[in-house]
Amino acid sequence: MLFNVRLAIVATMLLGVALAEHTNNWAVLVGTSRFWFNYRHMANVLAMYRTVKRLGIPDSQIIMMLPDDMACNPRNSFPGTVYSNSNRAVDLYGDNIEVDYRGYEVTVENFIRLLTDRVGPDTPRSKRLLTDDRSNILVYMTGHGGNEFLKFQDAEEIGAWDLANAFEQMWEKKRYHEILFMIDTCQANTMFSRLYSPNIIATGSSKLDQSSYSHHADNDVGVAVIDRYTYYNLEFLEGQVKDINSKKTMGELFDSYDISKIHSDPGMRYDLFPGGADAARGRLITDFFGNIQNVEVDKSKDPGFDEDMLELSKTIARLMKKAEEEEAAARNQTASMPASVPTEPAKKILGATALTDDSWWSKKVIGASALAGCALLWGLAGSLHYEDATIAGKYEVAVITIRPLKPLSLSPRPLTSHAIAWSCDAELAVATDDTVHIFLPEYNNQNDESEIAIQSQFTLSISAANCFMPLTGVNNQLCAQAGVTLPPTNLTLKQDGITPGFSKSAVTGRGTVSQVVRVEWSPNGLGANLRPILMVMTTSGELFALGEQDDSAASGVASFQTRNTKMWKILWGIGAGMPIPAEDHEGAYRTMDERIVGFSWAKEAAPGQALLAYETDQDEIVVMSIQHVTQPGGGHVWQVREAARFDGEGPHGVRMLGLKFAVPRADSPQRQDDLDPDFQPCQTAFGLRWSPWVLSGGSRVAALAHITRNHVSFRKVSLPRKWERGSEPKVVVAETDSLAICLGLSADAFVEWEDTVWNEGKSRLARGVICTPYQVAPFQLDLLDDPKPLMPAHSCRDCSTTYAATTTMNPITGLVVYPTDPSQKTELPLYMAVRSSVTAKNQDWYETNDIEGQFPTPLWVRSLSRKPTRTGTRYEAPQAFADSGSEESSSDEEEAEGERIDDEGMGNGAMEGVHRKGAEKSPKKKIPLLRYRLQGLAISPGGGCSAVLVEKQSTVYPGRKATCKVYFSHKVNKADDDERSPLDASSKKLTTEARTWEWMYGGGDDVPGVTVPIDHAMLEGHSPMRDFFKLLKAKQKCPLCQEKVRLEGLEARCSNNHTFASCSSSGLAILAPDVSRTCALCRNRCFKYSELVRLATEEYGPAAPLPEPGELCGYCGGKFII
Repeated sequence: MLFNVRLAIVATMLLGVALAEHTNNWAVLVGTSRFWFNYRHMANVLAMYRTVKRLGIPDSQIIMMLPDDMACNPRNSFPGTVYSNSNRAVDLYGDNIEVDYRGYEVTVENFIRLLTDRVGPDTPRSKRLLTDDRSNILVYMTGHGGNEFLKFQDAEEIGAWDLANAFEQMWEKKRYHEILFMIDTCQANTMFSRLYSPNIIATGSSKLDQSSYSHHADNDVGVAVIDRYTYYNLEFLEGQVKDINSKKTMGELFDSYDISKIHSDPGMRYDLFPGGADAARGRLITDFFGNIQNVEVDKSKDPGFDEDMLELSKTIARLMKKAEEEEAAARNQTASMPASVPTEPAKKILGATALTDDSWWSKKVIGASALAGCALLWGLAGSLHYEDATIAGKYEVAVITIRPLKPLSLSPRPLTSHAIAWSCDAELAVATDDTVHIFLPEYNNQNDESEIAIQSQFTLSISAANCFMPLTGVNNQLCAQAGVTLPPTNLTLKQDGITPGFSKSAVTGRGTVSQVVRVEWSPNGLGANLRPILMVMTTSGELFALGEQDDSAASGVASFQTRNTKMWKILWGIGAGMPIPAEDHEGAYRTMDERIVGFSWAKEAAPGQALLAYETDQDEIVVMSIQHVTQPGGGHVWQVREAARFDGEGPHGVRMLGLKFAVPRADSPQRQDDLDPDFQPCQTAFGLRWSPWVLSGGSRVAALAHITRNHVSFRKVSLPRKWERGSEPKVVVAETDSLAICLGLSADAFVEWEDTVWNEGKSRLARGVICTPYQVAPFQLDLLDDPKPLMPAHSCRDCSTTYAATTTMNPITGLVVYPTDPSQKTELPLYMAVRSSVTAKNQDWYETNDIEGQFPTPLWVRSLSRKPTRTGTRYEAPQAFADSGSEESSSDEEEAEGERIDDEGMGNGAMEGVHRKGAEKSPKKKIPLLRYRLQGLAISPGGGCSAVLVEKQSTVYPGRKATCKVYFSHKVNKADDDERSPLDASSKKLTTEARTWEWMYGGGDDVPGVTVPIDHAMLEGHSPMRDFFKLLKAKQKCPLCQEKVRLEGLEARCSNNHTFASCSSSGLAILAPDVSRTCALCRNRCFKYSELVRLATEEYGPAAPLPEPGELCGYCGGKFII
C-alpha cells in the first residue's frame, strides 16, 4: 500500500510537468422529438454522433439523448435502420451506436441534471457527464422550437434562461473549460441569446421569426431525412476535416454557411469567449469535435525539464530499493504470521483471488496516455507494483461491500398486472407499457470503497423500448442457423400505420402497437453460459426471446471482466407473422399465422434445453422445444421446434365438442358472447403454468395447468429422461386431463405451483393455488395419476360458475408461493399475495397464510399502509403528489427530507406555505390525497427478498406522469444458529448466483468459493478434469523464461516469479491470452473448451477421452462472463 501511494505521488509530479490547455473532449448530442414525421431530427443527431466518433471521441465521452422510436417504427420501410441520405449508403443506426438516454428518459429535467451533475447516486457512469475544468464540451441540440424555447417530445419545453442558468452552474462547479453550443431548430439563435457564462461559442440555424428547413426527403422512407443546417455542417466536417490532425478552424466552418442553401440566417455568438471573435474563430474544429490524443512537452521552452526528469529518475530508483526491502521483509514474516481475516459490520469476505488476468495491466496504469515522454519510467514503476502485488496475492482476500437495495423508479406505468419477474440468477425484469426494464445484479464490485458506498444495487440495467415489432428480420439468424434463407420481405402496414392484426376476433384482428403484456424468465441453463433468457409477450401476439448472445469475437467484448449489457439481443421470436424453420421439411420455413395470448416456461429439464407452452386465440395449446446447441466448430445455435399441440377450449367453450373449429348453433349451450346479460370477462394472459418435473421410469412427467372460461384443467406432459442435446424430443401429451375443475373465474385469473413434489407411497403430489383472482383456492394433483374421462360439454349455468364468488372487488395482482423445506410439509402451500388497490379505506390489500410467521412480513407492507392515509384539501393535492415522490434534491438535507416524506408519511408541516387563489373560500374538509395501485409481486430465488411494483396516483387530479416504483424488502444478517430458516433448506436448489444474492440480501448461508475460500486440496481430489491433465500440469513451462511452472493455489509461478492465473477446472496454468474466460462471481479464470481440446490433442492425441467439461466455474460453480 505504501508503495502504491508513492507511485501516486510520482504520477502527480509527472502530471504537474505536463499540463495542457484542455485534456479531454466530450459531446452531448440531444434530439428532442418523437413521432415518425420528425425522422430527420433523429438522423441529425446520429449523423453528428458518427462524425465526432470518427474524429476520435470515444463512446464513454459521448452522451446521446434520443426518443429512439424511428428505427423500429412500423412506418419504417427499412426496419432497424436510419438514413440521412436518399442513397442510403450509411446506416446511421448501426450496431456500434450507444444511446444513453432514450424514450421517456429524454426530458428537460434529465438534461439539466446531466449538465449540472445533479444526478442521483444510483446513476451509472454511462449516463453522467464526468467533466472537469479541463474539458471541452460540444452541446448539440435539434428539435422543434420557437422564440427562446425548445420543445421536448411535444410535452414540455426548455427555455433560454433555463439553458443559460445550467451553463452558469457548470462554470461555477468547474465542469468545463470551453463549450461549443450548436442548435438546429426554428428561431434557434434566440436559445443562446440569454447565455452569460464565459468561454462559450454559440451558433444556431435561424434567427428570430425564421424557420429551420429540412434538406430533402426520401420517397421510400416517406419523410424528410435531415435538416439543411445540420446537412451543410456535416458536409464541411466530412469533406474538410479528414482526421484529428486537421487544422481547420471554427471560423472556416462558419464562413462555409451559405444562406441561399440553408434558407435561413445562421447566427454566431463570440462575446462570451476570451479574446472575442478572433480567438473564437481561431479555435480548431478538433478542439470540440475531436479527441485529445497526445500532450507534448516542449523542452526548449522549459529549461528545468531535464533537471525534473533527472530528479524523477532518482526518486524511482529509491522507490525500487525500498520495494525490494519490503518484499524481503514480507517473505520472512509470512511463515510465522498467523492467518487472520478482518471482520467489519458492513462487509463480507471473499475467498483468495488471483491478481492476474487478461486486463490486469490496463487496471493498474493510470494516466500514462498523457505522459508520452515518461512511458519507460512509468512502465518500470508499474512492473514493480505488479511483482509486489502478485507475491502478496496468495494471502490477500478481496472484500465485497454489499450495495444498498434502494427503490427503482421507472417510466411509464405497466400495461397489465404481474409485470415483474425474478430469474433463477436474481436478474429482475419489469414490463411497463412498451418498455422492458432488465436489471442485472452485481455481486463483486472491484471499484474503490468510496465509489461502492454511493452506488446501489441494480445500477447495471437495460431498457428495451419500441423494439418488439413483428418484423421477419428478428428470425434471420435463427433461420440461417437452420440452413433456411428468408426472402427480403417487409412488414406490411395499414394506412393508419398500425401493424396488421393476426387474430380472428374483431378487435385484435385490427392491429396493435405491440405493447408488452407479460414477461417471464426461462429455467436455469437455457441461454449462453447457462444463463436464463427472458420471454416477452406483446399485444400483437408474438413472443420475443431476449438474452445474452455468445458472439464475443464478433462483438469485441471477449476481454470483459464484469457483466455488461452489450451482449443482450433479441435472440428470436415466435407468433403472429414470424417465420421459423419448418419441422417437416429440411431447409424450409413456415410463417406462423396465430396470435399468442398466453405462455409459460416448463421447469428446468437439462442444460441448454427447455419446453415452452403457449396458447393461441383459437384456444389451442402448443408445446415448443427450445434448445441452445453447441456446434462442432464452436459457437452455439438456437433450435425452435413445435413438439405437440392439443385443443384447450374446455367444456364451457363456444365450439361444439368434437367438431373442431365448427361454427356452433345459435341455441348451443356453449355459446356466450359479449351481448349476453350474463357475460363475464374471463380472458387471461397468465392462464398457463407448469408444475415441477417428476421422474417416472424413463420419463420426466409434469402437469400443465390451463385456464379457460370458468374452468381449470391439468394435462399430463411426458418427456424422455435422456434428451440428447440437438435432437428433437418425443413429447407425449395425454389425450384428456388428469384433473378438471369448474370454478367461477374472472379476467386475469392465474395458477401458481409449489416448488416441491411430495412423495406419498406411490403418489407424487404437486400442490398449488388457483387465483380467481378475487379469491385463492388451493389444490393438489398426483402427477403419476392416469388421465380422467373427458368432461362433457355444458353451460356455465349448469355448474353454477357464471359469476365468480367473491367478497371483495379488489383483485389479486401478484401472488408468490414461498420456497418449501422438503422435510417439513405444511398443511397448505404457503403464499403471499397483494391486491390491486391501496387506499385510505382498504387495508386488506396484503394477505398471507403463513400463520406461524416462518417468513417475515415485508417492510414495504408497513410503508405502503401509511402512504394513503395522508390527508389535505383538494388545493394541496398537487403539492402532496410532488412532495411524496421527491427522492432527488439539490442538497443532502433536502434529499433526506424527501426520503422521510416518501417513506414515513406527510407531516403536519409539509403542507405549510401551499396557497392558491380562492383557497380561503374553500371548505377545510380533509380528504385522502393519494392512492396506490400494485401491479406485481416477486420474490428472489431463495425467498429471502421480495419486490413489489407500485404505481402512485392522485385521488383529486388526473395523473400526468406515468411513473411507478419497485420497492424491496430484504435482510442482511444471517439468522441465529438455533433458528433454522426455510431459506437454508431450499438453498441447495439454487444457482451459485442466487445463493450469493440470498447471502447478501436474504440472510442466507455463506457460499463456498465466493464468500468463503475453498480448500484447494479438496478441488484436486474431486475433479476428473484435473486428474486428466495431471501429467501435462507437471510439464508446463513459463513462456518467458522456459522455467518449470509450479501451482500455488489459484496461481502458477516459475522460479523467476513470473506469475500466471490457473484454470479453475483443469488446474493448468494459463500461459497465453484470449484462451480463457472469467467467472462473474469469484473472478477466477477457466480455459475455453476449445483450448482444452487443443491441449488434450497435443498431449494425448485426438482419441483422448476428454472428460465432459462443466459449463460452470470449477472453483465456485458460478457462471462465466461472455
